[in-house]
Amino acid sequence: MISLSLAYLRDRPLTTALNVLLLAISVAMLVLLLQFGEQAKERFERDARGVDLVVGAKGSPLQLILSSVFHVDQPSGNVPFSSLDLLRRDPAVARAVPLALGDNFRGYRIVGTDQSFADLYNTEVAEGIRFDAPFEAVLGASVAAQTGARLGQRFVGSHGLELDEEGEQGHNHAPLKTVGILAPTGTVVDRLILTSYQTVWEVHGIAHDHDHEGGEGHARVEEESHDHSEHGEDHDHGESHGPQGSENALGSSAGESATPAILQAEGSGLEPELTALLVTYSNA
Repeated sequence: MISLSLAYLRDRPLTTALNVLLLAISVAMLVLLLQFGEQAKERFERDARGVDLVVGAKGSPLQLILSSVFHVDQPSGNVPFSSLDLLRRDPAVARAVPLALGDNFRGYRIVGTDQSFADLYNTEVAEGIRFDAPFEAVLGASVAAQTGARLGQRFVGSHGLELDEEGEQGHNHAPLKTVGILAPTGTVVDRLILTSYQTVWEVHGIAHDHDHEGGEGHARVEEESHDHSEHGEDHDHGESHGPQGSENALGSSAGESATPAILQAEGSGLEPELTALLVTYSNA
């Protein structure tokens, strides 16, 4: 039987070669799909590790998870800033991480948060320091590598979460300064730019209590101090405000998303809000 099979294969060399080739391609594709699925699963698990609950605006739960944990979708809305203090006073909550989204730099999202975000992902600073003052930013490893950013350089974020080649939505009035670069983590943090949530508010002209720290107490609205009409300021995102000088070494190039959920109420006198809260339970 074996000799007959071998004779048959020798008698049809072209057919035999094609069958072997097709079989090899099929096996290779199957192995690649399995590998891709396993790597994607591991990546998702790393990005979501330590997050037991995501608090956000009413809407699609999937959209909330994708935008707040994996940073691949638009947020569905905002939640009151007082929610942060409410969660942190809950004895069942070990950690509540605030997120304030709304801008990007060259397609990389600028995330307003606090030091609890670094604790959640166990990040380490490879160069420089962590952000501490307003308008200070720490870049993820991939962001620094792709943009060529260096410590001390300033850059201008653009409104929205998606790249716009025309770059007409830059916040030229509020450049951010690079004070640190994170070590690679293999998580979504590598693709983010981190700053304080107070910075995100100030960039968008949202009044808040500058003395507020760590979610304690309640933010207050100081409409008079930020009334753009009285100060003659015009922060229309569609206008160019001119360069920020030689320190603006990175420039800006990104665009505005159409979603109304992003923090974009410049001069509107709205209460400070957060895009989402990442919660870790004490007994988890």
